[in-house]
Amino acid sequence: MDALKLEIIFIKNPWKWNKPLTYLSWIIRQVTSKQNVIKEFVPNHAALKITFPDGSVRVSDFQSHYKYRTYNLWISEDTNRIIVVKPFTSVLSSENILYLVENATSLYKGYEHKKLVNYLTLLKLNFKIFKDNPNRMVCFEWIGFLKGLDENNYSLPKDLI
Repeated sequence: MDALKLEIIFIKNPWKWNKPLTYLSWIIRQVTSKQNVIKEFVPNHAALKITFPDGSVRVSDFQSHYKYRTYNLWISEDTNRIIVVKPFTSVLSSENILYLVENATSLYKGYEHKKLVNYLTLLKLNFKIFKDNPNRMVCFEWIGFLKGLDENNYSLPKDLI
């Protein structure tokens, strides 16, 4: 297989009154702000950008469920998001990453709100309220998992650079 070009997309979704779920973006930024390493902004989301040898580009990311789609479709889904793209390195091979990305729907689930609460309480108060579900990941954990981090649970942007 020719080499894939892999990059991390860090995302900031501005809070909007007419989009009620964007309050989650604001909460996530409160959690990640103290340990932020992205100079452009404090991110609330991350995704993996994959450029194939033929020039096609796809995005893999976890939201409330897993999504794997073309870059153009991903961009068109939310024109208000602010993004910055950073280099991605992994101890895993490109073939292994591609396998995980293409089969994630059958293997893993997106986050549940309990996971976000655990992120907040663990980082701010050093304890978790809810039991972890190993088959559920938030976006930062997904990127950490694809990087081959030994401990990707509760990954933050600082762990991905």
